[in-house]
Amino acid sequence: MHLPPEQILEYYQARFQIEFIFRDAKQFTGLSDCQARHLPRLDFHFTASLIALNLAKHELSSCHSSAKSFVFSMASYKRLE
Repeated sequence: MHLPPEQILEYYQARFQIEFIFRDAKQFTGLSDCQARHLPRLDFHFTASLIALNLAKHELSSCHSSAKSFVFSMASYKRLE
């Protein structure tokens, strides 16, 4: 499989963002703290954790007015509270 360097860079950047999301979800929204055993309850917990992260990102991005690109971290969001 041969990919152009631009495509490889795009995949790497997307992977980094996905890992960053899961790291924030584990550290700040309790993604890995669920003790439920039933699949619907686990689904609810994972969904709620990721929704909390996305809501925080949306709130912070709506306040962003700088010309710089927007970079989100839950740690920086928690410092604002």
